[in-house]
Amino acid sequence: MSRASWSLVPAIAVYAITWCWVAVSAPDRVPMHWGAGGTVDRWGSRTEFLAFSFGTAAAVTALLVGLAVFADRLPTSVINTPHRDYWLSPEHRAAFNRINRQMLFDIAALTILLFAAINVFVVTDAGGGAVIGLVVAFLIAMAVVIAIPVRRLYTEPRSAGSR
Repeated sequence: MSRASWSLVPAIAVYAITWCWVAVSAPDRVPMHWGAGGTVDRWGSRTEFLAFSFGTAAAVTALLVGLAVFADRLPTSVINTPHRDYWLSPEHRAAFNRINRQMLFDIAALTILLFAAINVFVVTDAGGGAVIGLVVAFLIAMAVVIAIPVRRLYTEPRSAGSR
């Protein structure tokens, strides 16, 4: 397991714990979807929720981890990045791959934590304000997770050239 993937380990553990909590504590009828105003607009069975939650979380994680693992194999002709000549040169390509791999693993971890928070909402019957707060917090966290590596991709050549 690479260092980049370690952000996934605690996220998956938290998700597994909350998923089990839903399995043993949630009522038979649970919210399946919240509308834009934070109100429940679709209900379903606990079993349906558990299957959908697990399937969706697993599919999203597999997609993002797959992208991270196979990103090194992308031909340079399909990569669009700031300072392309710098990052895709043979001496910097490995660093570029590490930055992107870490970002993809962090996005996967953050997405898994979103699914874990939804599991908590199902058991605790959180209101619409909590759902809206969760969405805002998730979007802010996602912006940070993406902005940090993107900033490095834009600034690295200048700092490397000034050394």
